[in-house]
Amino acid sequence: MDSDNNFLERYLFNITDEELEYVYRGQFNKSITDELLLFAEKDLSHTSGKGAVKRRIFFIMVEGLQNVTRHQNEITRDDSLYDGFFVIQRRVKHYIITTGNIIENQNIESLKEKLDKVNNLDKGELKKYYLDKLNSGSLSDKGGAGLGLIEMARKSGNRLYFDFMRIDDKHSYFYFQTTVNSSEDQDENNAGTNTIEIPSSLSYLVQLHKYIIDNNIVISYKGIFTQENLLSLLNIIENQLDKSKLSIKLYNIMVEMLQNIVKHGAMRKGNGAPGLFFLSGRPNGFVLNTNNYINNAKTEKLRQEIDFVNKLSAPELENYYNKVLLYFEEDANTTGLGLIDMRLKSGNKLSYSFHQVSDEVSLYHLRTAIQMKINSIEPLVYPSTEDTPEVRLIPIDGIFTFNHRSLPENALEFYGPILAWLQNYYKNPNPFTVFEFKLDYINTASSKQIIKILLILSDLTAGSEVLVKWHYSKQDEDMFTTGLRFSKLMNVNFELIEY
Repeated sequence: MDSDNNFLERYLFNITDEELEYVYRGQFNKSITDELLLFAEKDLSHTSGKGAVKRRIFFIMVEGLQNVTRHQNEITRDDSLYDGFFVIQRRVKHYIITTGNIIENQNIESLKEKLDKVNNLDKGELKKYYLDKLNSGSLSDKGGAGLGLIEMARKSGNRLYFDFMRIDDKHSYFYFQTTVNSSEDQDENNAGTNTIEIPSSLSYLVQLHKYIIDNNIVISYKGIFTQENLLSLLNIIENQLDKSKLSIKLYNIMVEMLQNIVKHGAMRKGNGAPGLFFLSGRPNGFVLNTNNYINNAKTEKLRQEIDFVNKLSAPELENYYNKVLLYFEEDANTTGLGLIDMRLKSGNKLSYSFHQVSDEVSLYHLRTAIQMKINSIEPLVYPSTEDTPEVRLIPIDGIFTFNHRSLPENALEFYGPILAWLQNYYKNPNPFTVFEFKLDYINTASSKQIIKILLILSDLTAGSEVLVKWHYSKQDEDMFTTGLRFSKLMNVNFELIEY
């Protein structure tokens, strides 16, 4: 078995315009099941096969999804290892439908026997077996070798493949796969043997499922991206999440990332382009990844644009976004709104790479993360006095300012609560933290306390982007010198701003 890195590389770099691979892992409910079926129905509408082929594929999908939902409801566990698994793959000449669900170990042998029986019947025998079951009414409550299973074998015209992966003493994971030719000229003779050989596709998906669980991937789509299937992907994510601030951000960023493939991906086919999208869950957020082809002539400009956006602070991003928004002509010196928007809404830098695959194109990997940081710290606000500065520390608004003068008789007493507040803020900071100092004068005792503030901000850079803005009057050489000294002592982005 490949290492995780090799497997991911093989998965990322294997994008063609002939294949589709849609993967969903998680809890199944009616809304999500309906969206999965709608997604497949839209793809089937572009299939060259006749209506009978599409009806067979759709029937097998419905039966498989109902089976996953039924087992999900029977065995309730909090562990995401027990989540349902659904995959539809389109190859040049056939569709592959794979489902996965938890099963009790005590039912495995019985299920194997029933699957073996179905696989060893030819077309005529399957029809007779179906009629016998229909007339006798001896259907298993849990599906077993009931009508659904027999009908899937009949409608697929191929063997039913399966595998079991042991989870613990009581449960295993059951993988079930059917293949339907995308044309009418398929051989529906189901002769077989007692030994079920797992095809390469199922072996690959078992491995993919392991990688998906280990990396908590929720959804993955690899194929041609169009505006139509983009909306289906968004609807599935929307139905899986609540209406929290995090899910709204996720939706907005997904729109930008997916439309980027639809509009700008190379190696286009029709009104779309081949690409890959996958979404990973994190304890406090999500990681979004896209892969698509891009013309080699465009990579350097795109690299420069992302690097430029990544180096901007939050206020600078806002200003630059407004500049681009108000510029109505093509300008080679401006970056597209999409990149700026993703950077602003995610609160994180954009990660990217280019992997050249030919003289014409490279594979472009774009990644960003969003996290919900609920900062429950109360704002700290002090009005200015004759000898102390105005202090405004308001995380929810991103305001961290010191104004006026600082020459208190007891600097330790004044700055003590501020330092304590910062230590608390350090535990759960904003993605961007911009501290602004606009002080007319500071005494030496205040300088020591400000150094303590800057040291906390310096430590904060491990998990947050920090910028210190030190304002000084054009006539005040001493305040400029103090700011310059502080900037050299601290490992933090530091701007000296003259006014």
